[in-house]
Amino acid sequence: MTAWISDDEFLYPAKGGGRNGKPLLIRANAATGEAKPCPECSLETIRKAEQAARAAHAKGLEAARKIEADDIPEGATLVAGAENGQLAVYVKDTPEVLLLAAKQPGKPVYILFENKRKFVPWEPPKPGSEPEKDSAAKGPKAGS
Repeated sequence: MTAWISDDEFLYPAKGGGRNGKPLLIRANAATGEAKPCPECSLETIRKAEQAARAAHAKGLEAARKIEADDIPEGATLVAGAENGQLAVYVKDTPEVLLLAAKQPGKPVYILFENKRKFVPWEPPKPGSEPEKDSAAKGPKAGS
């Protein structure tokens, strides 16, 4: 169980636990990389942060559903949105493509990432098809 508690910090339980059956939580700062025990923190702190995140996610999705999405790629799924209704995020994850798209009200869809999954099986080189080495790799010419 891990939870962001601010823009830069998150809490996570330490391996091995704490004292008196109470888990030891570590407060880590993503900006500085510092991590230290947080004896004043509790699992309730994590639960509250998770509940707040779930509620914000639900509100964001509700607001994002109101954005006209006629130009979203077929098969893309709404996965996130801004609570103020100014952004919707879509994902399409199929055997053919992995796509991440964003949509703002009144603007065309913006494709953030698209990978057309094309698997090309590896085959060993055929005899006689080795690439020719360049002249520098061949060494000096005879008589030079």
